[in-house]
Amino acid sequence: MTKQKRNVRTFRQGYEEVYQLGYQTADLMVTDSAEFAKYGIDHTAQENLTALLERLKFRSIDEIELLGQKLATESKDMEVEDLRMFLVGVENRLYTRFGTNSPFYKMFELSSISTLDTMQLVEKARLAYAIMQGRYKDEFGAIFTLEQVAELTAKADAVHQKVNEKVVATAERRAATDMRYEIANEAYSEIKRIRRIGKQMWAYTDYEKSRRYTMPSYHSQSNDDPEVLSSQVIEGETYNYSETNDSDS
Repeated sequence: MTKQKRNVRTFRQGYEEVYQLGYQTADLMVTDSAEFAKYGIDHTAQENLTALLERLKFRSIDEIELLGQKLATESKDMEVEDLRMFLVGVENRLYTRFGTNSPFYKMFELSSISTLDTMQLVEKARLAYAIMQGRYKDEFGAIFTLEQVAELTAKADAVHQKVNEKVVATAERRAATDMRYEIANEAYSEIKRIRRIGKQMWAYTDYEKSRRYTMPSYHSQSNDDPEVLSSQVIEGETYNYSETNDSDS
C-alpha cells in the first residue's frame, strides 16, 4: 500500500502575510516593469501573480472547515449517546422480565454497553433488532412494542449516517487545507522568484531599489493557521512543531 503524502506549507508566514507580500511584489513589478521586461517578465507575470493571490484570498479558510468537522462530530456524539441510552433501556426491560440468568437475557449480551465504541454499539443494536424479530419474537413482543423495535434499528441507522457525515467533513477539511497549502505554496514560490530577480537586477546600480525586494525574515510560525503540522519543510530545513490531534474534532 502506498502511503499518501499530505501537502505541507513551505513558508512560515501567515496566509495574510503571504497575501500582503504578494501584492507588494505585484506593485513593485508594475513600478519596475521596464526593467523586468529586460528579463522577459512582462505584465502577464504580474497578472498571473495577482490572480493566484485572489485564489488564495477566497479559498475557504481552515477555521470554517474545522467548524464543519466539529459540528459533524458533535452531531455524531449526540446520536451515539442516544443509541447507548436506548440500549440501556432495552437491557433494563430484559433484566426486569427475565433476570440475568435467563437465556433470553444472555443472548443480547448487553452487559457491557458503557464500554462499547460507536460501531460496536451499532452492531449491538442491529443484533438486538434481529433477535427481537427472530424465532422468539413472541417472547420479546410482550415487553417491546413494534414501535420500540423499529426505533432500535432507526437509531442504529442514524448513528451510521452521522459517522459517515463526520468522515466526509474530515475529508473535506483535509482537502480544503491541502488545496490552500498548494495555492499558498505556489504564490510564495512565485513571490520569492520575482523578488530574487528584482533584487539582482538592481544590485549593482541602485542599492535602495534592490533592498525593496529583500524577503522578510521570520523566526516563528504565525498563529493564523489552526492546523499545525508536525513537520514542515522550509527552504531546505525541517522545523518541528507540536502536532494537533484532531481525531475527535
